[in-house]
Amino acid sequence: MLFQEIVGLVRVILILIPQPILGIIFLFLAFKILKRRSTRISITLSGFYILIGVAMFLNVVFLLLSSTLNAILLLGIYFFILYFILTSFIFVSLFIIQMNRAQDFTLKTQILIILIYAILSFLLLMYPKGIKLSSETNWLPIFSWEFLVVFYVYFTAIIVIPTIYFSTKLYHKFKDPNLKKRLRFLISGTFEGFIVIYGTALFNTWQEPLFKFAWSLITVVLLFSLSIFIYYGIGSNL
Repeated sequence: MLFQEIVGLVRVILILIPQPILGIIFLFLAFKILKRRSTRISITLSGFYILIGVAMFLNVVFLLLSSTLNAILLLGIYFFILYFILTSFIFVSLFIIQMNRAQDFTLKTQILIILIYAILSFLLLMYPKGIKLSSETNWLPIFSWEFLVVFYVYFTAIIVIPTIYFSTKLYHKFKDPNLKKRLRFLISGTFEGFIVIYGTALFNTWQEPLFKFAWSLITVVLLFSLSIFIYYGIGSNL
């Protein structure tokens, strides 16, 4: 019981202190990318940073208001947190695809992919009895194991596998050693993001206090690291 209370306290501290800082970092990096050059490829990458940054601030709002709002509003806030985080990764994948197929990857195609992914992600989060969030859980989200499996399959098939494929193609396409080095930063940051997604889903499913404590600390480090890796990998040169 005491350890669970410590885990809960750590969760509150990590949400109230590092997450607003990380949210500011993500939004600042999006601003820097757009300020430097407002092209389609830079707007695509900035979409990732904006959605993650907004989700982090929403998470702080959710925590602060969890004891004052009604259940429907809290569920709505949490839904958007998950939705923004899940949707953000399509922009990284599209960014890498654009760099592979700059000539024939049209804006119409990109918009269509975003819309399809957004709809599928919405339907995924509507999975029956997939997420439990109520006063009974102390307003802590709990995923069912069945939902975890469906979530993993969806994210792996739609985001991870295509990203691995196009990242590999792009790496072999680059001949300049400096470009290859920067691409390794981009790939490293992207895969850290995948780890965050997989780990957070497991965090919300597996009610093991020791794992929750460790993951709460690890995820802060990964979020900071991936934001810098992706930016300095390619984003700083857009």
